[in-house]
Amino acid sequence: MSIKFTFGIIAEEQRTCDKHKQEYTSRMFMRSDGGEYWTGCPICNEEEQRQKRRQEQLQEQIAYKQRQIARLFKQSAIPPRFSDDSFDNYIADTAEKSTVKNSMLEFANNIANNLKLGRNVILAGNSGNGKTHLSVATAKTAINGGHTALFTTVGEMIDKINEAGWNKATAIDNYTVPDLLILDEVTYTLNSEEQKNLFKVINKRYEQVRSTIIQTNLPMPDLKNVLGERIIDRLRENGGVVLYFTWESYRK
Repeated sequence: MSIKFTFGIIAEEQRTCDKHKQEYTSRMFMRSDGGEYWTGCPICNEEEQRQKRRQEQLQEQIAYKQRQIARLFKQSAIPPRFSDDSFDNYIADTAEKSTVKNSMLEFANNIANNLKLGRNVILAGNSGNGKTHLSVATAKTAINGGHTALFTTVGEMIDKINEAGWNKATAIDNYTVPDLLILDEVTYTLNSEEQKNLFKVINKRYEQVRSTIIQTNLPMPDLKNVLGERIIDRLRENGGVVLYFTWESYRK
């Protein structure tokens, strides 16, 4: 609150600060409303000002982090349908569901270290089992920690690479940038050239120590045929996680 004074100093007296036990000169001013205002301890006043500045800096830091998280979330390209997915609203009503949820939650809770190590996750099994839900929840944890994440289907990624024409190498490099890449719908339908480009993306991320989450409806033997034994080994290297989703679709 600002105080408007009508006159200068009216009176002065020596006082002792109860907190600092130091004597100071307190000055009395007249306010515009006719009331009196006595100045307080200058040391207390300085402490209050420092605390106010610290609070303002903290609020600025919080606002900056919120803007950064909003920007990172927008860049993640997480589809609106999955934007509210979290670990809290993943329904784990069976032992199998609890196992995959807890495994992904553990991965997310150690996201900084997992990303530093380039540790990967393969989510394999039936559709409608919550693979995307858990992947998005993990991506949100990464984003809240200031890391970059990107969600894409393999089909969308291949389209982007094909659209790049002669500059495909740069398009592939773009998928190496995010700290965490979620690759959805890894399936049979890729031709040999598309399989090569998919291989290049995953392999380059491996070389750059970047974490990837693979989502597929394929059983592991078929996934090995699509990605190749070497890529599967690299995805599982250094503690890579493989989780199986084998229950009936929740969409039914």
